[in-house]
Amino acid sequence: MAVNVRYVKSSNGIIVRDAAAGSEVTTLNFGDIMYDVIGIPNVIASLGGTSYVWAKVHYYTYNNATAEGEGWIATANAPVVSTTIPTKSMVYNSDSVLKQHERLTNARYIYNYLKNKGWSSNAIFAMLGNMEEESYINPGKWEYDEDGNRRGYGLTQWTPSTKYTDWLSSGADKSDIDNQLERILYEASTGSQWIKGNHSPAMTFSEFTTSKQSVAVLAEYFLRCYEHPANASSKVAGRQANAAKWSTLIWYLV
Repeated sequence: MAVNVRYVKSSNGIIVRDAAAGSEVTTLNFGDIMYDVIGIPNVIASLGGTSYVWAKVHYYTYNNATAEGEGWIATANAPVVSTTIPTKSMVYNSDSVLKQHERLTNARYIYNYLKNKGWSSNAIFAMLGNMEEESYINPGKWEYDEDGNRRGYGLTQWTPSTKYTDWLSSGADKSDIDNQLERILYEASTGSQWIKGNHSPAMTFSEFTTSKQSVAVLAEYFLRCYEHPANASSKVAGRQANAAKWSTLIWYLV
């Protein structure tokens, strides 16, 4: 479906308004992502004596939790994301919190990689919703304990990190996103890391990868059976919301 996905290009952010050139609703920060609301055409309206093209968008922000809403933005500092599939050289990789548009690039790369390996779209979206909470979909991200020691690492925050690094062949780059995705494929084929009895009805990792169940259902399976954190029930809603976001945005860009 041809729907424009946009991101905030200005380091100063952009203001969301209740109508074209209307009253301020909120401010989006650099890197926040959005998509044009279907069926609402762009309009031209003046603000402060300057004419702008305005689009009604559904936006997402990220400040500890996902928040979303709708409003009007001037399109000048909210360019449209290319529908071209990101290449590996475009993947963002650092020990940092990625901006939303950077996560989108990585999420699209992961989606294409795993689709080519036979995964269902809903399984990938469900995993991405969990990865966002774990690592900001950032293969270079470390988790640190209260003393500043490194613990978990990578897209799914393997803990301890040696679960993943000891599996790598000698000299392999642990931050390479393909290496991490191959580790996940290995786990799916062997059943490692996944505890199928952690959610009912029981599902194996291999079954998860091809499941056509809803994104929300599969996001909970990945949380409970793969990540299995303490207090998992309190984390379900956030990961389901993330997964729904990636489902919407990536479908618009496929």
